[in-house]
Amino acid sequence: LFGCSAGISAPEADCPAENRSSVTPTDALTTILSDPTMQGDTGNWTETLERVIKVIESNATLRQAMLNETAELGFSSALGQEFGYDFPCSPFKLAQPATSVHALTPADVQVVGAIGDSISAGSGIHAFTPLGIVLSFRGSVFSIGADLNYRWIPTLPNILLKYNPNLRGYAKGVLKKSRGFDVAVPGAKSEDMLKQAYDLIQRMKADPTVDYQNDWKVLRRGDVHGEHSSELSTYCTARCHALSSTLVNVLDVSQIKELNRGLACTVLHYFECRCGAFKQPTEELRQIVLEYQGNLSALVKLRDDFTVVLQPFLEKTVLPKNRCGKPDLAYFAPDCFHLSGLGNARAAQALWNNMIEPVGAKRTDWHIGEPIECLSPEQPYFYTNKNSNK
Repeated sequence: LFGCSAGISAPEADCPAENRSSVTPTDALTTILSDPTMQGDTGNWTETLERVIKVIESNATLRQAMLNETAELGFSSALGQEFGYDFPCSPFKLAQPATSVHALTPADVQVVGAIGDSISAGSGIHAFTPLGIVLSFRGSVFSIGADLNYRWIPTLPNILLKYNPNLRGYAKGVLKKSRGFDVAVPGAKSEDMLKQAYDLIQRMKADPTVDYQNDWKVLRRGDVHGEHSSELSTYCTARCHALSSTLVNVLDVSQIKELNRGLACTVLHYFECRCGAFKQPTEELRQIVLEYQGNLSALVKLRDDFTVVLQPFLEKTVLPKNRCGKPDLAYFAPDCFHLSGLGNARAAQALWNNMIEPVGAKRTDWHIGEPIECLSPEQPYFYTNKNSNK
């Protein structure tokens, strides 16, 4: 849109100016925070965001300013596209099923699951405007969704389904009843992971189609950037031993500050991720995130039925730029924080590539046009800290 969509060559003169609206982010925040409905801390991310959106919708000037900016910045440039292509790898299955998490192939994976926050819950993936951020499009989440198929919506489960059509646990659509084993909660923090892990375990044990002790599981532990290291230790001590036959992926996301621009995004970041967008120096925050994730990996002993692997493809990724030299917002929902359908598709492909790269040699950045890598019967296993040393 307006010459600044992904892949469209546009002269610099066509690039929209920042903050054209007469309403500034400061004005908008003052209006929202002074509204009587905003008084009192809800303690709930979704409820707070719903309050914010109601205030915006009730204020004609503020609502129109945000809608105008959304159209100008090109968030919807990727809506309705096929995000994938034919899967280039030939699925295979070894004669002997895996007996160790360090010899796990895609065909061995029987169950997928996810814990985390709004990224894992799919908040706003297919939203047209900032007002749609409260919707959870779980079926399109790169690590747990399985809407349509790989060509339309590339996700890790849609890849795994090519190796094992009997895969369970993936999310579909937007309805709560079809979320599978995606127990992520928008607005969740690190201290909430213990409860989510317990919820996930109980759901798996209660599902008659899951052999809880023997089915191999791939879980995504979401990008929750919390401050409570004690909960991290408690989480793993209490739940890692209960999660038998499991490989857990951990990701790094720490570039929100670069997306803190414009009216709508600045206002929503204030409520969605204030510490990342406004307070902490970027390098300090990034080091906290990396240390937090490293501690989680270190807590897990080299067991044969459970492991944690950090997938670092976002660690040094530079946000894709449009022809205007700004972050390409086609990869993001209209709040400049959550990933769009296009962003989730590319994250799924990068996650898959990371999973089949050795620890210590995993790519730490993602580039536009990066091809999908393939496993083979000669090198069939997902890499872990243990088998990467062979």
